[in-house]
Formats: sequence, structure tokens, C-alpha cells
Amino acid sequence: MKRLFLSIAFCAGFNLGGAATAIAECGNFEPPKMDEVQLRNEYSGAVLRITIGDGDIWGTGYLIDAEHGFVLTDKHVIETATSKEAIHAESPVIPGEKTDAKVVSTIDAPTDLALLQLSHPLPSTVHAVDIVLREPNQSTTLYVMNYPKIGDEKAVFHEQAVHVIAVNGNIEVQQSLSTGGDSGGPLIDPSGSSLGTCRAQIGIGGTAARYVPMSDAQNLLNLIPMSTRVKALDERLKSGDLKSAEFAEMLRKTPDRPTNLELYTWGKLISKNPALYDDRAKHLIQCPLVKALMHRGMEDAVPPLYPIADANDVGQAYVRIANREALLGRPITSLASSRTALAAYKSTGNREGKIAAQLVLAQAHLQSNNNVAAQKNISYVLSQKKYLSPAEEGKAYYTAAAISENKGSMHAAISQYDTASELFIKSGDYVSAANALTNLAEVQFSKGRYAEAQESVSQAVALSRQAGNTAAESRSLYDLAKIQSAAGLTSKSFDTLQDYLNVAPSGPHANEAKAILDHAK
Repeated sequence: MKRLFLSIAFCAGFNLGGAATAIAECGNFEPPKMDEVQLRNEYSGAVLRITIGDGDIWGTGYLIDAEHGFVLTDKHVIETATSKEAIHAESPVIPGEKTDAKVVSTIDAPTDLALLQLSHPLPSTVHAVDIVLREPNQSTTLYVMNYPKIGDEKAVFHEQAVHVIAVNGNIEVQQSLSTGGDSGGPLIDPSGSSLGTCRAQIGIGGTAARYVPMSDAQNLLNLIPMSTRVKALDERLKSGDLKSAEFAEMLRKTPDRPTNLELYTWGKLISKNPALYDDRAKHLIQCPLVKALMHRGMEDAVPPLYPIADANDVGQAYVRIANREALLGRPITSLASSRTALAAYKSTGNREGKIAAQLVLAQAHLQSNNNVAAQKNISYVLSQKKYLSPAEEGKAYYTAAAISENKGSMHAAISQYDTASELFIKSGDYVSAANALTNLAEVQFSKGRYAEAQESVSQAVALSRQAGNTAAESRSLYDLAKIQSAAGLTSKSFDTLQDYLNVAPSGPHANEAKAILDHAK
């Protein structure tokens, strides 16, 4: 049975980045959060309508580099253009003004991305959408901006708040009704950074959308040159003119701080020419630059900086990459990254880091159906329980339960899911607790323990609602309806299916739920 994988985010009590994190200059680099109105005001101008020829074919793209005019969109949005048909980009803040764009490079399906460059920069009042390579948090509200067809309008600018309903190779979000034109639009987090690019609509009437994770766009990001601002910083770094406190302040919550993309391209440049940087410069690369990359979700730029970067930072970066790849359903890359993380932590003797690496390694082995290796990893993690917070111990028991279930040890799985849910509730992580309880209910249901299953999944529904997480709530509601039906509570199961459709009209079981309710009429 397919299981949801939980993010391995070891934070409380763990110092995976080494002693340097105690230095004041090495912390607090997370960008400030914005509400929906602030995001619209700040970034709506960067979300562009992309048209081919006379404009009958359109999609969405978004500016990710204002200085050089680089735009990210889908390959299928622009691939119909012939040599005689120009590609145009139009910003909603400059109506009627079209800017020519050329194709720089593309990535074929299933990634289906294209990097464009505008013929001239947009006005300085248009701020580029930043990027982030980390996986989305399913309990966080995200935002989409695009140009779908709405009513009789051909293509109008549109934005809305959405929730993640699945992360598996792509990021799937629930959205309101949409028809065409939104391909190539960004999925924006509260800090104004894009997590992914819209590839396709799914669900009934386009009430859900599938986004390609930003981590899949790295081959295109690598083509973007350094900005003038970062070039100047790089020269100051190499000359010895850049001081630690000043550098750290530049990377913090200032309006004109370097973007994640700028830091990413800078890190790539440094990794290609490490000999150009003396020991003092390398110290500043370790802190604050590497710390800022980690805090901002740009950990993919850290491993190439080794050995300038501290081995603990490299280990932490690989744990995060492995975790993201596991969530995206990519066990091969998750295994490779978690093994590298484990090796990095072993070289420093970082016990907490080794525990984190072993836990994500267990998940990767589980996804690869290597139950023996997964059991070995998780046994080590649970042997170190005294070093775990309740949330971390909950993740360990959740993974152990999935391994037991995969092995057919259902009684052990029931006990472990129950323990995991209690630990998650204790830590205040109600979404993970709901997922554990839903899994527990499914195992209880498979053993014919319908009353217990109904109690478990009902608690999961309540916790999901308390957390405001529609993805977890819809999953729990569907399982509750299934259990009620099996227990002969047909009328209640119909009511629960209607609740499911109210919460997730485009959910994975929406068609089935509608068919059952229609037949009942």
C-alpha cells in the first residue's frame, strides 16, 4: 500500500551544521513572509502572458532574472512557434506592450520547461519572482498566478491561494476552475519564491494542476549568468574588502538583498574556481554564504562548494536533497544523496547528523522495496531515541510502521502508527498525526477491525481540520467513507463522501465519489 513520506526536518535540539551556526553572522537568513495582497503587489508584473504570432496561442511565463530578462515557462507553450512566428511576452502592469523573446534552451517532457530571454529588460518597477529548490510544505498556503481562459475572456491575469494535495514526481495543487492558458505559471510560496512551474491541469474541469518542481529546472538555471551586483560582491570577497558582519546583513531581510537565484549562480561560480579565493574569503563562503543558501532552500548549491563548505553543512544539504527526492518519489537519487550525507557526517563524528541521514536512508530503501536495509537503518535511528525530539521520534516510528506494513507485519505496524500519532500530537504536528492515524485506520481496516479503524480515521479528520490542511482531511474523509460502507453504515458513508467532495472537488477519488453518489440517487 502506498504511503505518504514525511519531511525529515531535524531541527529541535539538533545542530546539523556544526559549531559555526552559533556565530551571529550565520543565522536568520530566511526571507520575510508576505500575505496574498503583498505578493500580488510585488510580483504580479513579473508573471507574463506568453503569446505566439498573432496571439491565438498563449500561456504563462514568469521573470526570474530582471537584469538579463530571463523567463521560465513550459516548452509546450512555445514549441509550436515557427521561424516566422515571434514569441511575445506581456506584463499586466504594462498592458498592450509586447516584448519579443527568444528561446535560450528547453527540457523535453516530462519536465517540459523552457528558458526564454526578453529582447530588452522590463521596467525596474517589475520585480523578478525568486526561486526555491526545496520541496513544498503541505501545511503551507501557496499561490498561483497565471493567464487562464475565464468566461469569454481570452486570457486574463488571475491569482489564487491553493493547497498542495500530493507530492510525487510533481507537485499537485487544488485550485478553482480553470480552462487553458495557465501552463508555465509559477507556484509561489509566502516569501515570493517559485517552487515550481505549472505543466498541466488535472481533475474535473481543471480543478487541480500539476507543477514541475523547481529542482528539475537546474539545467536551465545553470545557463543564467551572474548579476552585476553579485559580480561586485565577488570582487570584494576576493580582494578582502567584504567584511563578515556587512556581508551577513546584505543577505538578511533587506529589500535589496541578493535573490536566491543570484546566490545559486554565485555558488556555482565559486565551485568552479575555488583557487581564486584565499582563506579569509573561504571563511566568509562557509559563513554566511553557505548558511544563507541552506536557510533559503538552495541547498543544491552547497555540495559543489566542498571542501570550502564545512562537511556538516554538506551533510545537511544532502539530507535535505535526499528528503526532497524521496517526497518526489525518486528513490535512486534519494539513496545516493542520503549515503553521501551519511559519509559526510561520519567524517565529522556528528551523531545527530548520522541519525538524520539514516532516517532518510530508511525511507529511500523503503521506496526501493529493500525492506532489509530499511529495517537496519530505522533500527539504528530508534536505538538513538534519547537524542530525538517528539517530532523526530514520531517520524522514526512512522517510517518503522511503513516498513512493518511493507513486510506484512500488521500488528507491529498498528502499534508503531499509534505511537507515531501520539508523538506527533505531543509535538503539535497535527498534519503528520492525521497521516499516521489514517495509515493506522487503513491497517486496522485490512484486519477487519472496523470500529477501531473508524475511530482512528475520525480522529484524523478532526486533526486535519484543526490544522486547516485540506489534503490530509480529504484523504481521511475518503477512508472514513470506505470504512463506514464496509461496516454497513451506508447513509453515513454517503454523507462523508459529500464532505470529501466539498473539501477536494478535484481530489484523486472525486470521480469515484461522484459516481457513487449519483448512483445512490
